[in-house]
Amino acid sequence: MSDDVSEVEESVARSRAKLEQSIDRLQSRLTPSSVIDDALGAVRDSDYAPLIDDAFAALRSNPVPVALAAAAIGWFAYEVNRKTQERRALERQALAAYEPAADSKLHQEPMSIEPAARTSG
Repeated sequence: MSDDVSEVEESVARSRAKLEQSIDRLQSRLTPSSVIDDALGAVRDSDYAPLIDDAFAALRSNPVPVALAAAAIGWFAYEVNRKTQERRALERQALAAYEPAADSKLHQEPMSIEPAARTSG
């Protein structure tokens, strides 16, 4: 019985060691630099390789305009996000202002739909 338990423990230890090795290999392959290298390698092997090479050559020869264009795109994205956040805040304020009024109307006395009694006079 104790031999069976020790065999199972050894088997579990071997499996755990293999799993740790696999995780270590995956982590080393999933670093940002290796992912970028893999993506660039895939692109360079595609039909778009000359286009990508030309883009990188333009980037190397004109770093200031590329940096300005990147800054402009970043600024644009920031402004779009800021305006969206402002619009959502205004929508929440409008909704909050509307909801209490709607709640108070729900708690009013219901109106009678029967005609009012006529008084002779």
